[in-house]
Amino acid sequence: MTELDITTEAQIIQAARKVFLVKGFEGARMQEIADEAGINKALLHYYFRSKEKLFQSIFQEAFQRFIPSLYDVMLSERTLPEKLDLIIDRYQELLFENPYLPQFILQEVNRNPECLKTMFQKFGVQPSTFISFLEKEMTKEGITHITPQHLLVNILSLNIFPFAAKPILSIILFNNNKDEYLEFMKERKEYIKLFIHNALFKS
Repeated sequence: MTELDITTEAQIIQAARKVFLVKGFEGARMQEIADEAGINKALLHYYFRSKEKLFQSIFQEAFQRFIPSLYDVMLSERTLPEKLDLIIDRYQELLFENPYLPQFILQEVNRNPECLKTMFQKFGVQPSTFISFLEKEMTKEGITHITPQHLLVNILSLNIFPFAAKPILSIILFNNNKDEYLEFMKERKEYIKLFIHNALFKS
């Protein structure tokens, strides 16, 4: 693949993200994506023969950035508090760099519930590994027992919700002041860590 091919494909992917996020899969049109990418529709079809293939490519990219990092941290040799802090750090960094991800993934999961199962299988991610690890940790002294499924959902939702609900939170809490909202989001990472630590670890 030539450098031009890589550049054009990257342009298409970036344009498709924008269109899919605004219009969703059903509402998006290949012509809109081509226009956003600054290319003609024929060239778009040369790289991606159908809207389905383009969407799958973007979703796979999103999944690769969103799930395996959690898996890698959980399997590391760090302590539980260290793992939880690192997970929060990584997801906050990822979401700041790619604020479209939560909405994008939710759209695809709602459209095609089997897609996550397929992605888990493709990348060798086994949710049971997370559950087993957390169940073992909950038996240790000084740790409050929380059902592993609830703990994982708490961590993910605390990180994801402010990004997914940005339009609402910006208006209600910050009167659409972008600087105040950004400062709030920068502070939030430490508050999430404190919240999880207070809930899980006995002083």
